[in-house]
Amino acid sequence: MKKGLLVLTLLLALSMTVMFMPGCGGDDEGAKGGDDSDMPEAVKAIKDYTLNLAKDFAEQLDGDYGDQVAALIKSGEGMDFAGYEDLQQTLADLATTTDDPEGTYVSVIVPDIPGEEAPYVFLIDGYLEDPIDYGYSEPWEPYYDEAWNGRIAGSNYAYWSDDDELLWIACAPIHDSNGDVVAVLLVEFYADGLEEYTDWIWPENDNDWKKPEVIYLD
Repeated sequence: MKKGLLVLTLLLALSMTVMFMPGCGGDDEGAKGGDDSDMPEAVKAIKDYTLNLAKDFAEQLDGDYGDQVAALIKSGEGMDFAGYEDLQQTLADLATTTDDPEGTYVSVIVPDIPGEEAPYVFLIDGYLEDPIDYGYSEPWEPYYDEAWNGRIAGSNYAYWSDDDELLWIACAPIHDSNGDVVAVLLVEFYADGLEEYTDWIWPENDNDWKKPEVIYLD
């Protein structure tokens, strides 16, 4: 199984190492969050579980792992960075601790241009069978920015991946030893059993979605 979020190859030589300082998120007040009061219990359970995964995983990565991520970015070496495979394995190991290891995808991303609705760049992908390369990017999402700005946030919906998996998304900030945000942890979790809850699945036509796109961990 492979992540279904659209990925595009960056047309730059990873100059992002000088484009931002870790932890420099925007000053906006954040996206309007969804209200789960009308969310069916089955949907809410998946939403809560995925958000809590992101929270718990990020807390385990804060500190030393965050320092290594910052060093990876600064080095400009990409996948040739010493210890890169260990960084990948750490994410893969986190996935094995979930209720559905085969349906859990964990990766580390950063904004290409912080403060703008620009793509987010993959640094580390824990899906070892077919990992997304360092330097690949995917379209901006509001919950990415919320995590970059220090909040635990996720999608207010499930979505169908390219592999016909129904997934829920959650993000959390990763901090270095100084407490600065250096990256965003992206968790995608298999939303088993939500196929019938069509009001909570992202529609084919983006304009048909009328709810807030972001929801936060309480």
